[in-house]
Amino acid sequence: MVGIVNSKDGEKAFYSTFGRMLSDARRKRRISQEMLADELGLSRTSITNIEKGRQPVQLYSLYLIARLLRTDLKDLQ
Repeated sequence: MVGIVNSKDGEKAFYSTFGRMLSDARRKRRISQEMLADELGLSRTSITNIEKGRQPVQLYSLYLIARLLRTDLKDLQ
């Protein structure tokens, strides 16, 4: 995954890469965006925005995502 970032471009790349990995992991587990959103207490639109790299993820949400997808956090990097 993208290393430590100091610029807006680097931050954008970081969240974009994370979003693609989240989408892949979610689809692999056959979990819809709506199901993931419900479990996280977010809207489906938020999940879409996270997967597109447009919305940052809170640390606790990241933990819940990994748990719901039955994967390690390191596998979402």
